[in-house]
Amino acid sequence: MFTDGVDVDDAQRAELAVMGVTIVDGRVLRLQMDGIQVRSVVLTDRTHDVDAVVVGPRMVARGDLYERLGGELADHPMGRFVPSGPGGATPIEGVWAVGNAVDLAAMVASSAGSGVAVGAAVNADLLADDVRDRLAEPDRAPRNTVPSRPVEYPHGNH
Repeated sequence: MFTDGVDVDDAQRAELAVMGVTIVDGRVLRLQMDGIQVRSVVLTDRTHDVDAVVVGPRMVARGDLYERLGGELADHPMGRFVPSGPGGATPIEGVWAVGNAVDLAAMVASSAGSGVAVGAAVNADLLADDVRDRLAEPDRAPRNTVPSRPVEYPHGNH
């Protein structure tokens, strides 16, 4: 394992050693190739012959809007993400996050499911706000009102 500047603590080193993984500290400059075959990893001060290279990805959520709203992305060994609690609520009042912006390992299906769940949480939060507002000002009309008569659609009611 080439650390390339990533801090590997003593416990992690011990675990990797038990698995037979050799740890090489130092900055990786480049790979030496023979056509499409990797031959070695070149560090700043030495070269190591290899048969293959696997690169651990580092994901970074597209959090520029979240940061402009005053939030800070959280660090994780696999990248940076928008911190959120249950239901996708972030530390910023009224801001929710979903999918792989909050879970760096989320794929399309789980991200879509997260969106549905967070949508339900947002709806519940808005409803709770309406209830609090109505209790505080009983004569105030609710934010979302249902028409008192049926809505007529151009092609009949469905």
